[in-house]
Amino acid sequence: MELQKSVKLHLQIKELIRLFMDVFSAGLYLLLTLSTIIIVSVIYVVINSPHGNQSFVLCLAATAFCHIFIPCIHGSNIESESEKLSYSLFSSDWTNSDIKYQKMMIIVMENLKQSMRLRAFGLSEINLEFFVQTLNTAYSMYAVLNSISN
Repeated sequence: MELQKSVKLHLQIKELIRLFMDVFSAGLYLLLTLSTIIIVSVIYVVINSPHGNQSFVLCLAATAFCHIFIPCIHGSNIESESEKLSYSLFSSDWTNSDIKYQKMMIIVMENLKQSMRLRAFGLSEINLEFFVQTLNTAYSMYAVLNSISN
């Protein structure tokens, strides 16, 4: 039955995400935190240095930016696709199916109410909203650092 295959695949994906979070959650949190600090430092150095070769510093900023952006975009994709599953299931031809299929569909839809999300250290959801918040935090940290140094 097609629904059973889809449910098994969904459960495998859910398990892979759980395993990924178990293994990489703390490291991902550390990576995102350090990348934010690097971005703040780079902004500070670029703006406050009078002249010189800043290409290395800008490359470092681009790398830190990518370290934050890539997990966030994938987290948003996982969340978005997870939210589409329930709608896709409901849009199927379930009204013409047998009772067993309909009951299984209800159980699956209940399971799909909570969409899959990447989390850093169990604290923050990793998505594009987190990315924007991180950049806002980096700018705020720069503003504080700049006001202290002046």
